Amino acid sequence: MQNARCIELYFVSQRVQKHVDGKLLADSTQALELQEQVYPPRHYFSREDVRWIYSPFRKYHLLSL
Repeated sequence: MQNARCIELYFVSQRVQKHVDGKLLADSTQALELQEQVYPPRHYFSREDVRWIYSPFRKYHLLSL
């Protein structure tokens, strides 16, 4: 397959935080970074590191863990 895209996954060696609308959505020291040739890098967090989830009805709300 000549047109196959290369996807690479890396462990991130530093803390990664994601904020949305000024609220801390996720905070991790064990995030993964996905890199694909034509797209910007993406971070993936474990469920334990995500504090808020998106709901189309209530925007973001705190997870009950």
